[in-house]
Amino acid sequence: MTVGPDPDAIGQTDETEDVLIAAAAMDDPPIASIADAASVDPDEILATARVIDDFFGRARHEKAAQYGAEASAMVEEMFGLADQFTAVAFVEAYRAGQVYPEDRLRELVLRFTDVRLQEWYIQFDTGMANQSYYAPIHLNPDMVNSARLTLSLMATTQSIIARSRIAWEKLMRAVYYLETGLDLRPSGSRSYKSKFFDWVGGQPRWLFLEPYKSVVTEHDDRFRTGEFHKGSILRRVVLGHDMPDLNEIMNLSNYMMNSIWNNILSIVRGDWPDAFTDLHFNSTGQIDSRYLPPDGDIGG
Repeated sequence: MTVGPDPDAIGQTDETEDVLIAAAAMDDPPIASIADAASVDPDEILATARVIDDFFGRARHEKAAQYGAEASAMVEEMFGLADQFTAVAFVEAYRAGQVYPEDRLRELVLRFTDVRLQEWYIQFDTGMANQSYYAPIHLNPDMVNSARLTLSLMATTQSIIARSRIAWEKLMRAVYYLETGLDLRPSGSRSYKSKFFDWVGGQPRWLFLEPYKSVVTEHDDRFRTGEFHKGSILRRVVLGHDMPDLNEIMNLSNYMMNSIWNNILSIVRGDWPDAFTDLHFNSTGQIDSRYLPPDGDIGG
């Protein structure tokens, strides 16, 4: 069992999903029929996964090379550990477990790659924030009130607010499809978020995702809903107010990257979740038994 560190800094209202998130969800390819999926060569699925991982591997290598020859190998290894939702690892775990049907595998590789893309986009956004705002101010503290630099930080902050939520939308839809073979869709006044977390409540192996609802809801209430549906939370910066804390905005993404992928791999191998965060502790400081297998034996 592993317990992840608390992410940097962290309402139970629900709402119809916003146009931004709904539009992002629409870009998923249509689900192939079982006949079409069954006709896909298993080796072709693995080959596709390798192409995907190779692309991200090259991106890591190029990113690490910017740190110079002496440090690049160490930096690339560090980036590799942080690069989750990896395609080949998923294919291998999925087939090793033989829990879920083969005809879902190709679609799942693509869906989890969508989540991975959002996390890489967020990495670029945070890098841009450092490059265009924090680094110049570190070199010249007198620029702290620069309107141009402040606008650049506002732009990347808005992007992170959106991408963090899109990543979760992609994740929820991928997990639901993995378990059911169906696409997650809102119904009536029930949003993706509401429908997903209601469903998770009845899935013993996926119940570890239930406490993340509070994190998603907090992100919506404090950042996403205001920025995209009401008066911008960033607009007040123009009037001299402080920027929203980027660490708190990153909280949703930090939680996603802290143990969820390891648990997904465990589940498709036929095991139980074995990596937890502070969200999973009970009042006595122990992992809540609701998230553990019936016999309490994690990993089996």
